[in-house]
Amino acid sequence: MSDSGRLPPAVVTRHHHQCPGGCGRSVPNQLCACGPCWRALPREIQRVIHATVHDPLLSPKRTAAFTAASAFYAARQHQRELLAEQLQTTLNNRSTVEQAKGILAERADVTVGEAFELLRDYARGRDQKLADVADAVVRRDPAVGDIVSRAGSVPTP
Repeated sequence: MSDSGRLPPAVVTRHHHQCPGGCGRSVPNQLCACGPCWRALPREIQRVIHATVHDPLLSPKRTAAFTAASAFYAARQHQRELLAEQLQTTLNNRSTVEQAKGILAERADVTVGEAFELLRDYARGRDQKLADVADAVVRRDPAVGDIVSRAGSVPTP
């Protein structure tokens, strides 16, 4: 590893290729992938690759297995990217909802819990997403100005 904590770029030569697992490691040509990426492959793909590595008559099967392995790695990478995007959106939405709760609690002179109930009820009543209503409150959109007037209808414990 380099000083920055990243792996050095893969060395691609006559004897090495880049690991298809997306890790960036350099792998000898006789191997399909580096150790960690190989262990991440489903067993059935590992078996086909292992059984065909030393048999030149089975090279079409080996090619198909390598293709399946590459497709597996690509799908896994896509799933990771999608999950990261979903987590970032959730984090952003949570932050916006927390800001809106604080704004409503201060404006309507209610507790933070009651402010959340106002947001939730408003969103449900208009068939909108909570995050969209919260964003409108944070942006001080006049379209959601009537949330504060509903504060009187929130029962106090």
